[in-house]
Amino acid sequence: MAYFAAYVTVDESTLYIQGGTNVATSAIAYNQFYSLDLTQSWNTSNPLWSEVTTAGPIPARLKTGFHSISFSQHSKTMMFWDMSNYPSYSVGLNLDTKIWEELPAPPPLSDPHNQIVCKAATDPTTNRVYIPGCSSNGTSMLMYDPSLKSSTALAMPSKGNDTIWSGYTFIWNDVRRRQPMENTAHKGTKEYQ
Repeated sequence: MAYFAAYVTVDESTLYIQGGTNVATSAIAYNQFYSLDLTQSWNTSNPLWSEVTTAGPIPARLKTGFHSISFSQHSKTMMFWDMSNYPSYSVGLNLDTKIWEELPAPPPLSDPHNQIVCKAATDPTTNRVYIPGCSSNGTSMLMYDPSLKSSTALAMPSKGNDTIWSGYTFIWNDVRRRQPMENTAHKGTKEYQ
């Protein structure tokens, strides 16, 4: 059984899940990579999981727990974000060619021992990736622009007592052009632009 895997849906038709770790023995991490066809009917005893094969092995530097995946519609690329380990690491996987490509290294957090769990979301209109809490020790947002292949730290509004944005899940909301988020540990939903 694996926990803290990265996941993303592509075109609302395929769910991808990669990695995970064994919580009982956190030293065990899994390189598993599966997809689930969401357009077909299936039952819980026989889901339509398929192993994802790539042109090369999963990059050795990609840690497979506490990481995140975002999807770029423009380039048909899944981008993997390992922000909870030091140094930070990011890599892309093109869905057409199945080839891995290292992305520019995200700027490290100012305290490399502060291992926060950051999740990414992509704005489909600009292709920019937003990773709240992954800059300046978890108090600002990292924005990655694939057209420039560079990252920028953006200020985030204060949310009361929230000083470290770790353990949240983020999605992009096209209608509001912002990311709703949920901290599953607190069972509450908060929003920001």
